Order: sequence, then C-alpha cells, then structure tokens
Amino acid sequence: MLLNLPDELLLCIAAHAPIPTLATLTLLNRRLHAVFDQYLYTHDMLHDDLSLLWAACLNRTSIASKSIAAADSLPPKCRCIAIRHAAINDNPTVLALLLRRLRCSQTQCPHRIWALHEAVDKGYLGVLGVLVDSGQIDIRSPRPDVDESALHRALSRLDFENRSCDVANMLLDLGAVDASNVNQRRGVCQATVLDAACRNDQRAIARRLIAIGADINCVDVHNETPVYIASSGHNLPLLRYLLTCNADPNVLTVRNRTALHFAAAFGQEHSMREVMHLLLAAPSINVNAHTPGFGTALHSAVAHDREMQTQMLLEAGANTELRDEHGMTPLDVARQMQNDRLVAVITAAKDKRRRERMKL
Repeated sequence: MLLNLPDELLLCIAAHAPIPTLATLTLLNRRLHAVFDQYLYTHDMLHDDLSLLWAACLNRTSIASKSIAAADSLPPKCRCIAIRHAAINDNPTVLALLLRRLRCSQTQCPHRIWALHEAVDKGYLGVLGVLVDSGQIDIRSPRPDVDESALHRALSRLDFENRSCDVANMLLDLGAVDASNVNQRRGVCQATVLDAACRNDQRAIARRLIAIGADINCVDVHNETPVYIASSGHNLPLLRYLLTCNADPNVLTVRNRTALHFAAAFGQEHSMREVMHLLLAAPSINVNAHTPGFGTALHSAVAHDREMQTQMLLEAGANTELRDEHGMTPLDVARQMQNDRLVAVITAAKDKRRRERMKL
C-alpha cells in the first residue's frame, strides 16, 4: 500500500509517523529513492519535507546502525542532509555513525559546516565534539551564506539557556582562533570575535582572546571599538578592564563620535556618571577631541542638555573656547538653546579659570 501513495503524502507520513522496523524502511526506500531524487532536483535541497523525512528515519528507529545501513539506498545528497539533521536533533550517536560511513570533506558536503553551526546555535556540545573528532570539518571555516565562523556565531548568539558560552569556550579550547586569525572580521557587521565577546559582556572570553593576540582596538563596520561598545552599553567592569589594558578611548566611529562624545550626550545621569569618570581618568583620553558635526564632547553635552556631563568635562579641563563647524563655542550653544543653567555652569567655570590664571 505504501508504494501506491502519492509522493507528497509519502513524504509526510515518513516525516511524522513512527517507523519501527528496518523492513518498513526498506519498503519505503524502494519508493523514496525515486521521490528523493525528484525532490533534490526540483526543490531546494533544504526543503522541509525532505529534511524532516530523513530526520524521522534516523530518530524513529530503535537501532541507529540499522537505520544508517538503510541509508545506502538513498542518493548521496540525501545522506549529507541526514548529517545536518542528526546535528539538529542533538543525536551524536547517529551523527558519529553517519560520519564514519559517509566520509568526505566539508567542501564536498556543505551540510557538515551547516551541522557545525546548528550545534553552535543550540549549544549541543556532544554534537560539536563528534563533528570535530571526525576530522572532516575545519572549525575555523566560515559558513558561506553569512560569512561567520563557528566562534563568531557562538559569541554573537550568546544564550545561557542554550549553553553558547560553554560552546565558545569549547571552541577556544579546540583552537578555533590563534594569533593568525583572531582579528579576522566576519559577518554583516564585519566584527572580530573580540568585538562579539564585548557586545555580549563576556569578559572572561575577552581576556582569553586578548591573551591570544586580539587587537584591543579592533573595529567593526561602524568603526566602533570595544571601549565604545562598553561605554555605550554602560558596561563598567568591561570598560574598566579594557582601559586597564591601555585600550584607546579616542577612536572615531563612522558617526564621528568618540566614546567620550557618546557618554557626554546620552544615557541617564546615574548610569553615565561612572562611565564618564572612567573615561576621563584614562591617561590617553583627549578631552578636547574635535569631530566633524559634533565639535567636542563639551559641545555634545551642552547640545543634549547634560548638566552632570558638562560639569565633569569642565572639571577635567575641557576647553570652553573651541568652536564647532558652525563657529560656535559651547557657551554659544547654551545661549542659543536659552539654557540658563548651562550658561551659568560654563560662565562660572570660565570665571574660575580666569581667577586661577591671575594668581599665577
């Protein structure tokens, strides 16, 4: 009866119904060989029905080795898809059997690199170990469609429920990066692994990467450094650590801001006070860094009505006479905004400096 079913119905039954015996698999395969072959050339290789079918064949049979023996009657491309779905279903036993039976490189079978990334996404440490131990995959290779290595993916998708942090540490233990590739920029954001670790507040991993040779001033597609990421994210422990490692706080983003410009203009007072304190205490900070469109950090603080940041910048020696691209000083900006509070703060600072100069 199974041999007389329409192709679509046969695929559906195989994907969703129990397949308890090898005899049933053998019977199905007499039709499935032709059905699979047709689907491989008329549908996307990752068609859900096709993928679910072989995943079901692997996981609904009590004896995994017999299931894989039955795979010999399927087209090679179907068997490669089976490797990916053994990974998706967190089935390291079946995956190991498949990899031993179907040895090839990831170039010959792109589903191996997909399987690696599925294991990374879901935190399947057992599957990850099997893939690496097989010797059939290079954990440094990027997935072509997203240009991300496994470590990039783990760090950019950190989810403690899915053990991505454990995956990232495991990949580091397995040699996913060294001094030769630790600063490679990958993905849409052209980020390094250190950039990804900092965005997800992984200080322990960041320390490991820096010890390997990661550039502490690495930038992404927005030219944002780890210091900028930590500052804009109010991540005080990470910012403190980076500055201790002599990271440069003066790098300009594509928006022509330094970390100090951002801290001066944005965020709530209670969250930005310590960020400002850490940045201003950095030996290499340029408190008067002048950028197109924003002027100095003092210009930014005044323009965004940030009294606390304005006061801290003035106490750190910010120059009140520098002009922005419109020829305005911070005091001019405050007057234009009719901000009497900031006019008073800046005027008082200027008067204090004048008195101090007169004492000299």
